[in-house]
Formats: sequence, structure tokens, C-alpha cells
Amino acid sequence: MHYYRPRCRRAQAISPAARAPARDHSREMGEAVKTFSDEEMGRLLPTAKPYSVVILKRGPKFGDDTTPGIVWEHGRRNFGLRDDGVLAVVLPATDGSDVCGIAVFAATVDETTAIMGDDPGVAAGVFTYEVHSCLGFPGDSLP
Repeated sequence: MHYYRPRCRRAQAISPAARAPARDHSREMGEAVKTFSDEEMGRLLPTAKPYSVVILKRGPKFGDDTTPGIVWEHGRRNFGLRDDGVLAVVLPATDGSDVCGIAVFAATVDETTAIMGDDPGVAAGVFTYEVHSCLGFPGDSLP
């Protein structure tokens, strides 16, 4: 049996002797986080499905006079993509950085790139973006 340690690029198999001992992590309210057994991990990990993550950033025209209206239409389109089930999670960033938002698409990288190419904010130069492939667990949701 192999165990997997998450990595940015791909999962790497490690032996049981090399893995760290299981430990409980504390939650904010002092309640222990469940520690999953190796068997539970073995059942859950194969259920991960491919998705795409978009990191939306400020473009060269971000902040000009047209930005508010273009961002409004970008948001309208996002609601349509959510309604279609293509945009699974949308997270506008509120920290004032160059990252404007993060989104998870139930689509391939190529499909997501095409979707983003048609985005009004991207087309107007208000936003730029990166698309990354990722894995997720169907049914995950925000609290």
C-alpha cells in the first residue's frame, strides 16, 4: 500500500515508514479535527475529479473609467456560468492585491481558457488570468 503526500505538481508515493505520525489538529474553538485512517484515505483519494482553477488578476486597463461597468457585466456572466454548472466556485478577492478573484471551473484547462477568452473583463483588458488544472472532491462546498 502506498501513501500520498500532497505536492503542488503531483502526488508522490511514500512508504509507511517515511510518513509522519498522525496527529490531531486543533480547531479555532479547541475542538479536535478528525484524523482519517489510512483505509479512509485510500477510499477517499480516488474520488477526486479534475477541475480547473482560474486566478484573475488586474489587467492594464483596471481602474480606468470603464472598469465599473465592465466588472458588472463580468459578474453577470459569472452568474450565468454558475447557473449552467460550469463555474463551481467564485471567490472575489477583497485584499486590495493584484489578484481580483479565484474561481473553480467544472471544465478542462482548454475549455476554461476558451470561457475566459470570452469574458468581457478579459476582452476589455480589465483582467488577465491564469488557468491551472487541479483535483477536487465533488460535492465540496463553502460553509
